[in-house]
Amino acid sequence: YFVMEEGTPTLWTVAAWSADNLRKTVADLRSRMLLQLDPARVTRLVIRRRKAPLIELARVGEGWTLTAPVAAPADRYAVDALLTDLKALKGQDVVDEPSAYSRYKLDQPTVEAVLYSGTGSGQTLTLSKPNPAKDEAYASSTRLPFVFRLANALTVGSLAKEPGEFRERLLLAAAKEDLTDATITAGSLVITCVNGRDGKWTITKPAGAAADTELNDMLFEIIYIRVEAFTNDAPKSLNPYGLDKPRVEVQLKGVKDRVPFTHRYRLGNRAGEHAYIQFTGQKPVYAVRRDLLDKLERFTDKVRAPAPALAATPKAVPAARHAKK
Repeated sequence: YFVMEEGTPTLWTVAAWSADNLRKTVADLRSRMLLQLDPARVTRLVIRRRKAPLIELARVGEGWTLTAPVAAPADRYAVDALLTDLKALKGQDVVDEPSAYSRYKLDQPTVEAVLYSGTGSGQTLTLSKPNPAKDEAYASSTRLPFVFRLANALTVGSLAKEPGEFRERLLLAAAKEDLTDATITAGSLVITCVNGRDGKWTITKPAGAAADTELNDMLFEIIYIRVEAFTNDAPKSLNPYGLDKPRVEVQLKGVKDRVPFTHRYRLGNRAGEHAYIQFTGQKPVYAVRRDLLDKLERFTDKVRAPAPALAATPKAVPAARHAKK
């Protein structure tokens, strides 16, 4: 570009990029960050989805809890990742049309999110996806009450998830080294396993039981339990899940950081690749990988099986006397 300072006769040339900074339009200079937030300061998140139950999440200490539509622990990493994405949400283009708000169905939003960082009314983000077949979305917010076209519809999908996608799926994660003993009950059979001082596990009840291979396989399976499906948070009956008369019950005891702990749960029927589980003192019924039940039953079957009979020791045959010459 050629440049001349007003009032002087000198003519200059300058790099194009430096002149382009002065040639920006009003649209280039407008703010397009839909929210102004610090994810670490958000204390509550409310998600409203079209024709679906409201989702509400509240910060508790370092983590999150789901308070609606059901009270349950939330996956803190999923919530924190969502807040980070919302912080960076930016409009691609500003749609300056008089009827843009209704034309792009922001008056009938696909999803709305309200974020609270204190005692105020919070910031509201409104999102719509006018054409489900296209990867496009439009947005507006209380911070910037204009219509923006987004680069894609990823944020709509992230906020429109089912409540289960925000729930904590890890039910139990214990270290084998922290356990002191495990009790497995299958009907009338009660098996007690103890962790010795040398770190070797043995079966102390019933006496003489031998199932070392199955014991080690079972121990690795029973200390890490993750939800595959949230089956029923308030079942009226446990009979459909086989939990009124469970196939196997598990009790784990141990000490972590000098604090004793106990975990108890029971397993019921199989359902395809899953099995039903319920923790003692809790109402929800979950579906977990059936490997957990398979290995527990393989272990109990091995303990229940009678020990092979020892072969009879042959009687000693007296040595033949030497014949006299």
